[in-house]
Amino acid sequence: LHNAAEVVQSLKSDQSEPSFSLAALVMPATIENVKDLSLEGERMPQKSTYFFPKLLSGLVFNPLS
Repeated sequence: LHNAAEVVQSLKSDQSEPSFSLAALVMPATIENVKDLSLEGERMPQKSTYFFPKLLSGLVFNPLS
């Protein structure tokens, strides 16, 4: 599930057996969070630094000339 409304809807649904037993609602990391942690020498957990829009990989990894 991707948002709190989906969790609430699933919990309220009339199912004989719930599809999950635990829900963890986590606020997304901001650029400021990432910056502060990096300045302290810390690392973010895997998959926690997804930002949109993404840079095109060709512009980042390949020379323009």
